[in-house]
Amino acid sequence: MNLILKPCQTEGFAHGVSTSRNLFDAQGVLLLAKGEVVTIRVLELLKSHQVYILQFESDKTIPPKCFSQERYQNVLASMQDIYQGGNLVTEVKLIATKDVVDGIFDELTKNPRIYFNLNQFRNFDNYTYVHSVNVGLIASLIAINMGYMDEQLKELILGALLHDLGKMTIPTELLNKPTGLTTQEFEILKQHPIRGVELLKEVKISPEVLAGIRQHHERWNGQGYPDGLKSNAIHPYARVIAVADVFDAITADRPYHEGIPLYYALELVEAGSDSDFAPEVVLALRNSLVIYPENSSVKLNTGEIGIVIDIPSNFPTRPLIRILFDKYGNLVQDEIVVDLLRDLTRFISSVDFQ
Repeated sequence: MNLILKPCQTEGFAHGVSTSRNLFDAQGVLLLAKGEVVTIRVLELLKSHQVYILQFESDKTIPPKCFSQERYQNVLASMQDIYQGGNLVTEVKLIATKDVVDGIFDELTKNPRIYFNLNQFRNFDNYTYVHSVNVGLIASLIAINMGYMDEQLKELILGALLHDLGKMTIPTELLNKPTGLTTQEFEILKQHPIRGVELLKEVKISPEVLAGIRQHHERWNGQGYPDGLKSNAIHPYARVIAVADVFDAITADRPYHEGIPLYYALELVEAGSDSDFAPEVVLALRNSLVIYPENSSVKLNTGEIGIVIDIPSNFPTRPLIRILFDKYGNLVQDEIVVDLLRDLTRFISSVDFQ
């Protein structure tokens, strides 16, 4: 991997506005750190093309690739039509949803190292259908890691996209209630998996997909709902959707809680392995996530800034980091590599996917 300085374009910069990138001079000396306000001097240098950004060249033959933002937007638009288009799904809408599934399938199977920038994908308003799209994508990665292929994978994606359809029959004020639900309110909410299946009664859809929708809140230890199913009595699709559902829910900002970092969410889900979730599904989640893509810029809790140069396949939350700047913002001249798997005093506090 090589570091290169690339001339910075002037668009988007103005005096008094914070920069979204680290800016350097031609010798690689940091002029302005990400988040700092653009000064008149830096603006003059920008206009004379004397400001640079760092980019990274990797020798990987198959580089990590982020799921297409354009594809994601198209999926969102289609799912919005399904989730906000009334209380009954028609054959026409189901066909459109299956076309969406085909598009997701094609993109995921083209690149074995694809990942999702979930933080970027959360910049939309309606939680329920955005959440359903994210669950569909996460579930598909898990399923691919578990060996799902062809029609079985497409069925799993379809069930994941539609898993919360029944919430469209639940009052919005209950779904968005910022405080805890009463016992009676929770009993109403617990009906949404059953109601989701009912909304699909007029279309031709496989029993396996319906099982994935109805059972996605069942738990491995039998403490879930609506039927209290346990371990292998839970349909395999539902086991996958359950993990994807919880993982996305706890990383998103909701009216009643603030989203937690992806690495912490993974650790919480792993803590539920053998009790709440099927262990093989949790393992597949770990193996399929690219929480910190190679070449992404990260900031450590120490204030140091570096880039991800390698990701342990069995521990994606503790990558190998090459330090670029010390805690004071000074460019590091020597090559310093930190192995977060061994150095447990350091951890990643933020990540930049650019």
